[in-house]
Amino acid sequence: MADGKSIKIPSGGLSTFGASIADGIGWCKEATLAALKAGYRPLDCFWACDVDLDIGQAIREFGIPRSEIFITTKFCLIIC
Repeated sequence: MADGKSIKIPSGGLSTFGASIADGIGWCKEATLAALKAGYRPLDCFWACDVDLDIGQAIREFGIPRSEIFITTKFCLIIC
């Protein structure tokens, strides 16, 4: 890392796979907020589920610095 500090990445996190707009507007946002409140810091955000906006709103609303969370994603080579 640029600052010379080492960071341990937690082993468990919130997966948003399967969450979609069909589950209801804001469902993923509420789940992400609950996970952040419970201490989850890794957020696994699958782009094909179209939950980016909900997750971003939850992070902003919770007010956690970006440096304290871990965001991962996946992609597929064919339209899922």
